Amino acid sequence: MRKFVISLIACMFLASFLASISVVDAENKENPVARIYIEKRPIVPVLTEDGVEWEINTDSYTELLAKPGNGKGKPSKPPKPPEEPQDPPDGVVEKYALCIGISDYEGTGNDLNYCDDDAQEWKSFLNGEGYTVTILTDGQATAANIEAKINDLLSNEDGDDYVVFTYSGHGLKYKKHGSCMLSTDLYLIPHKWFKSKFENADSPHIYFTLDACQIGGFKDSITTNRLGAFGSNNQYSYEDPDLENGVFTYYQMEGWNTNNNNFEDDSAYAIQGMQDWASQYFGITVDPFYVDNYAGDMIP
Repeated sequence: MRKFVISLIACMFLASFLASISVVDAENKENPVARIYIEKRPIVPVLTEDGVEWEINTDSYTELLAKPGNGKGKPSKPPKPPEEPQDPPDGVVEKYALCIGISDYEGTGNDLNYCDDDAQEWKSFLNGEGYTVTILTDGQATAANIEAKINDLLSNEDGDDYVVFTYSGHGLKYKKHGSCMLSTDLYLIPHKWFKSKFENADSPHIYFTLDACQIGGFKDSITTNRLGAFGSNNQYSYEDPDLENGVFTYYQMEGWNTNNNNFEDDSAYAIQGMQDWASQYFGITVDPFYVDNYAGDMIP
């Protein structure tokens, strides 16, 4: 009887100790972080087809004594360059990718943690698939550099080639511009600008993926022979310190380590993974999605 009582007390002590550990672990567990940016500046730089426009944010200022640019809140528009002729197939399949990940934004209040890791993981994966990868992370990913590297990408690819573009960072919906990416120097990069850039791309094999909040407007770039995967539509995208990645990117990478061998299956896997991840958190709603306008399976 005495041994039984001692054993019972020992078990109760052990159970109490384990419970205290779980409570401590729960208290120390870091919460997921939404990749949303709230625009509060009185004057906002926005990339447009006609250059950078400095827009007055009426939510912050109702009037300004002096306006930028030509006095109307916009810069003088430069003449549009003539459209370059499309590059015909050259009989050689080349693979090009541009991977962008921004954790370190201008100032200190907008920083994230794992966007640069997302870009590095995409670079490693795509290198393994034979892609020539250009990567821009943190301070490299200014608006000017992003535009320059997109221009380089488009000047290299032709009608035989494979193209991939990835972005991890802040996203937002801003007034008339809708969904926007955000450069490290806090320029808004709207989906309409992005669409205009890729409108005349030659490649019949283009994949876009964006792991950011409220980024669904970029689906308008998914025209014929393209596929796009998005970490959010109208809701938020998240990064999780336990995963050390953006959640959507984490499951994309995990998907490649299963039996997935095409972008369609990998996108579906990531969507399901992110939805399952969100179900364990009270109050987190996610809406990842993908758009497939590619005939057949898009193989990396």
